Amino acid sequence: MEHAAVTIRPGEPGDAAALAGVQRAAALVAFGSIFPPDAPKPTLRSLQDGWEEVLADPAARVLVAADPTVIGAAALRPEGGREGRWLLGRLYVRPDRWGQGIGGRLHDAAVAAAAAEGAATVRLTVLEANSAARRMYERRGWRLVPGGRHRPHGPQGPPEVQYELASGSEWR
Repeated sequence: MEHAAVTIRPGEPGDAAALAGVQRAAALVAFGSIFPPDAPKPTLRSLQDGWEEVLADPAARVLVAADPTVIGAAALRPEGGREGRWLLGRLYVRPDRWGQGIGGRLHDAAVAAAAAEGAATVRLTVLEANSAARRMYERRGWRLVPGGRHRPHGPQGPPEVQYELASGSEWR
């Protein structure tokens, strides 16, 4: 199937519902073998609320991949109270578009946006068992943060790890 050209643009408040749909679709596929089968699934409403919050934050930067429909996104925020440190999160691409380089383009645009904001470092958190995402970040120069492993989903939930990318090392 041939697709229209993908553009990366700033997110807009009206994108929240579409972004929630992309995130839910990607999470259900990517995390299906990571979370227990009886774990609660994310709701579109809760995901949309999260995107509305990020899109309304004047300090945040949301990047949307569109063809012209929304097919992916990434979000950046300054790390609270830490000058020159930004957080990359919510990097999702619709599963039927995986393997087409869209996630990499969103990543690279997000890192460039952080650099333009004066970031010295960017951090992200990823599920430890999400090997595909971890490989993408590691190929792009991200380094595992020692001691950055934690379980935000409870003691029985899957652990997450933190990565960091420092300015001047592998900025893309």
